[in-house]
Amino acid sequence: MPLARVNLYRIACRKELIVPVVLLILAVGCWMRLRRPNPMSWAAVVVLSGVVSFGLRPSNGAAWGEEYRGRDVSERVTRAMQTILKRVPEGRYPMFWFNNFDDRLTGEYHGIMCAFLAHNRSMYHFLRVDKHYESGVPIIVLTEQRDVTAAASYRLAQAGMPVVLVAQDPIDYGGVSYWITHLEVLPRTMANLRRGFAAVRLDRRDMQPFGQPELSARRGNTALALKKMTLPDSGVYQFEIRYRLTGGTLRFGAVSPDGKWIEQNGPPMEEGGGQVSWFRISVKAGEPVGLAFQVNLPAGSRQSFTTPPMLPVFRDGSAISPEMFEALLEMPDPASSAKERRAE
Repeated sequence: MPLARVNLYRIACRKELIVPVVLLILAVGCWMRLRRPNPMSWAAVVVLSGVVSFGLRPSNGAAWGEEYRGRDVSERVTRAMQTILKRVPEGRYPMFWFNNFDDRLTGEYHGIMCAFLAHNRSMYHFLRVDKHYESGVPIIVLTEQRDVTAAASYRLAQAGMPVVLVAQDPIDYGGVSYWITHLEVLPRTMANLRRGFAAVRLDRRDMQPFGQPELSARRGNTALALKKMTLPDSGVYQFEIRYRLTGGTLRFGAVSPDGKWIEQNGPPMEEGGGQVSWFRISVKAGEPVGLAFQVNLPAGSRQSFTTPPMLPVFRDGSAISPEMFEALLEMPDPASSAKERRAE
């Protein structure tokens, strides 16, 4: 009976009614103290106390204003916890990564995370990386989409955390399903960045694609050195440029037909006595990819490559489609999207 009129209890939760409710409780207590014991009176007090206590419940509680299948939710969360416990090695502390703002299953994801007491160090802006984890830390990604590994691993690698896919497990119960993607952080090396990628055989012309761009001493940087490359298969590719540069920094990435940057490398890495800059993009079979690099130098200095830049290319061995990879990377920050919707 108390749950039959939800609006009644929402009104009772208004702050200005707290004092009258407290006075009512005191009055009932005094009345019961002064009157002689009577079973009917006690029964009336029990019913009245129940009504009053329901009236003090929060007005925005799920049990009061929402329809949901609580048993199904509990079953899915329990299955997810058991799955994660089986995958995470003993002694490891898992971190979680999911959309905590506008996903329809945010409540379930949050419940799973809180069961592991990982709320202080988890990431809530999937696919934005705002935490850094040491090598060996398990990262549990919770999403409705399955094909998120390529995009998630790229964003983590850009932030200095190469990862390996441990497993993917589905949670499906009560007409609702989602995926648990288990990743593990690896040491930051080029070998780990290439894990899961296969080298693409290139001819010598493609492996040494860039000429030496001329330097503008007044601007302190070179003009873009451009190269177009066509690959036979669709997929997600990792482009690398190996070089030894005396002074300055190198900017490497993909450009649009009009010469605008569309993807760029992060901080370079050391390998074999030289430097390696890298990035990943999706490529469709037969479509040319515009590559470019630019050397930034102090004004008045001249560039000096110890050896000519070399261009290795690697292809992701998973079955991820280029369209899915690009769609995930172009997703807006969920927190910003939620604020925009509230503003509307």
